[in-house]
Amino acid sequence: MGKITKELSKELQEDIKRVGFLNIIAWLKDREIKIPSNASNLFESLSELIEEKTLSIEQLKEAVAEIEECGDKKILLFTADEVEGLKANKTGVIKYLRTKFGISPSASNWVYGKPGDGPTFIYMYWDEDSIKIKYGERHYNFEFDPGTEKVEKIVRYVNIIIRIDTNTGLTELRLDNPGEKHQHKNDENKITAAAYESFYVERMKALFKDINFSTFDLKPVAQYLAKKGKRIFRIIKDKSTITGGAKQTYASPDTKTDVRDLVEFKGAAEKATATWRTDDLTGYWIADASEKELTKDLFMRISRAQAHIRVQRGCLEQELQYGIEQIRQIQEKV
Repeated sequence: MGKITKELSKELQEDIKRVGFLNIIAWLKDREIKIPSNASNLFESLSELIEEKTLSIEQLKEAVAEIEECGDKKILLFTADEVEGLKANKTGVIKYLRTKFGISPSASNWVYGKPGDGPTFIYMYWDEDSIKIKYGERHYNFEFDPGTEKVEKIVRYVNIIIRIDTNTGLTELRLDNPGEKHQHKNDENKITAAAYESFYVERMKALFKDINFSTFDLKPVAQYLAKKGKRIFRIIKDKSTITGGAKQTYASPDTKTDVRDLVEFKGAAEKATATWRTDDLTGYWIADASEKELTKDLFMRISRAQAHIRVQRGCLEQELQYGIEQIRQIQEKV
């Protein structure tokens, strides 16, 4: 049996558990780092890689940060107008962020930290193509133990990422689902997910006060994918508004079957009128159609009605940016 190196601290081990062993393995595989087969657990395997200099502690920390920033997110999309001014006035923007919000750029692209109960700035990374600002918060969930008849308070760390593409203006506000208890309240002084989301929409606008952010229009994207996107996007669940305002949902029996191949869907589509409107798509960007940009099919839910997308746990940055870029390109041509 192997041993766990001292370099792999207890704290880092807990962080690895938090983001998930399978996600760490996927991250290693994405970078073509082969996991030793003779170890009895992942920590022993990581220790062996560290000791033989195949993997560093800094790389592991970057892996944790990338996984927590990209996977299992609700993502609100916006278009930023006059984004070229950010590049032209980079020095001035950084000075404003530092003076007003205590934000300074980091030399590292992936950073994670343990936030407090309120909005906690983690880092900003600004390269030639994008600006990324990361916040974190400590939320709480509650579980009732019938045996002891006591309620256990469980800490939940959430991550919030603001990313602006300084070439196209496409802006992402990535949000973890909030916990049951946090500091964001609505006008009725109630803790709500909507208040949590609204806070960061307003924070994004305050950080970049000279930029006009408008909600990205997902309507034509959803409609295009439903009608013409079978080659690039496999739909496993389709929710639409049909004739007379009625709602219709089709779900495939497995993740490999496209609802558009179901007899019932084909029959309905043939009789569809101009009033048929795609509201919500759940499915996969197909790796075989990605020109090797994806190594596996990429799950995504595209909500036209609620103007956001969702990605699953384990999604990495390259995969996420592939899906978002596809959305941008589709919206441009339709």
